[in-house]
Amino acid sequence: MVVGVPDDRTSEEVCACIRLHTSAKVTVDELKEFCRGKVSDFLVPKYILFMEAAFPTTETGKFSRNQIAAQAKSLLGL
Repeated sequence: MVVGVPDDRTSEEVCACIRLHTSAKVTVDELKEFCRGKVSDFLVPKYILFMEAAFPTTETGKFSRNQIAAQAKSLLGL
């Protein structure tokens, strides 16, 4: 899940919140390098968070972007 988090310079930055499969192993640098080959530079996430718990959902079962963004903001201390 990708959300926007506050930034002083650009007003908002990209934050990728990722929940890995238990057997998967990947580093932040590997993910950023992968993204650099696929998307424009400004779309490469500045922040990447590995989430332990399941993403919060709305009543209809969709991911709650507002709650995920609030969690990311809290975890990053922004």
